[in-house]
Amino acid sequence: ITLVTACAGDRYHKPELSIALSRRLDPEKLVRESAEKAAKRLRVKLMAETFAIGIVPGLQQLRTTRGPLRYTDLVLAQGAKPILPPSLPANLCWRVNDLAGWSGLQRRLKEGPRRVIIIGAGMVGCEMAEDFSRAGHCVTLMDLSHEPLAGLLPLRASERLHASFEAQGILFSGQTQVREVTGTANGIKRIVTVDGRSFECDEIVAAIGLTTESRLARGAFLNFDRGIVVDSRTLRTSGDHIYALGDCISIDGAPCRFIEPLARQASVIAHEVLGLQGESYI
Repeated sequence: ITLVTACAGDRYHKPELSIALSRRLDPEKLVRESAEKAAKRLRVKLMAETFAIGIVPGLQQLRTTRGPLRYTDLVLAQGAKPILPPSLPANLCWRVNDLAGWSGLQRRLKEGPRRVIIIGAGMVGCEMAEDFSRAGHCVTLMDLSHEPLAGLLPLRASERLHASFEAQGILFSGQTQVREVTGTANGIKRIVTVDGRSFECDEIVAAIGLTTESRLARGAFLNFDRGIVVDSRTLRTSGDHIYALGDCISIDGAPCRFIEPLARQASVIAHEVLGLQGESYI
């Protein structure tokens, strides 16, 4: 088994990123096992800090920044990346979807109390709002919807969550759409909304959702529909000997961006690759 990853490859529990600040967990404390130790324990070849740049299905070849690799079977677990519309410039907005991104923001917030605006009141945005508030920062949470977690909760539950935020000192600004973000000479960020309101803060975090990078899949002519399309039973893509799991997959047009199913997805693919009898994913 060869594992190709663009990051360092250290093992950490991703959900802890949303609660780590108030618990005063440094990046080093979040790492449960170094990449080197994990690779040795699992007896796999690790190619860290290595980018996958293309797939040649006919040759069963993965092209990387460290040269081509031949495969018998290929598993894509590339995840997804935060959505960043033109109104949210990358140089002014943090995106917390991995340890590296969180570490940069954590270094800034360790300097002292900050005014933080989080754009997006989904699960990640709400978790971060509470975590940052508990850590002593002044937090504003913005969303297009009238209430937080509006797409996941009944109205009454969303209203109770809103009240809970207010009790914690978190300002929730619903029905708010950002028109532009600008930076000032003294490092302050300014958000102007579509309805003309203006907000100033020290840090901005974008948490409005995820999108799957399609470059690898489309370059290999794999079916793509809001994610890499996989068979709901086997998690096989439209390409021979190519499977996918995790945030990057799509089943019946719906992305599958939850952590709980990952172990089961891996088990399904392992049984398929090894020709063993196992249960279908769905």
